[in-house]
Amino acid sequence: MTIGDRSGNFDCVVGPPNCEPLIGQIVLEELDLVIDPAGRELLVRPESPFLPLLKMK
Repeated sequence: MTIGDRSGNFDCVVGPPNCEPLIGQIVLEELDLVIDPAGRELLVRPESPFLPLLKMK
């Protein structure tokens, strides 16, 4: 899946033709994206504008 300039490989469930795709939390976290509900868009997290970051605990 590619969103903007970020991409990753994910497992997916395929729906019927012409259905809207749903992007889950795992995809958002791995690509380091945030949702802007007011603007109805996906944005790159401001803390990582160039590459996704991975926090390990």
